[in-house]
Amino acid sequence: ANDTLMDVLYFMSPEHHDIIVDIVVNEMNFVVNRFRRLTGFQGEISLVGHSLGSIITWDILDNQRGFRASLQQSGRLEFKDKTSSPLSTPPMVV
Repeated sequence: ANDTLMDVLYFMSPEHHDIIVDIVVNEMNFVVNRFRRLTGFQGEISLVGHSLGSIITWDILDNQRGFRASLQQSGRLEFKDKTSSPLSTPPMVV
C-alpha cells in the first residue's frame, strides 16, 4: 500500500508529472507505430488503464482534447483513440 501511495504522490508532483506523461506517451506512440508497421493494421485504437495507469491515461487523453495546455508538444499521441477504459480507481476519485 505504501508503494502505491508513493507512486501516486510521485505522479502528482509538478517535478515529475510531465516527465512521466511524456514517457508513457512516447511508449504508446512507439508501440502503436511498430504494431501498425509490422502488421499493416490501420484500425482504431482503444486504450485500457488499470489503477494509476487509468489516471495517467485519462490525464493524457484530457490533454489531447485541449482541456489543459500544460503539456509540451512531446505529450501528444500520434494516433486517435476510439475508446478508453479505466479499470479500477476511476479518475473522478483523484
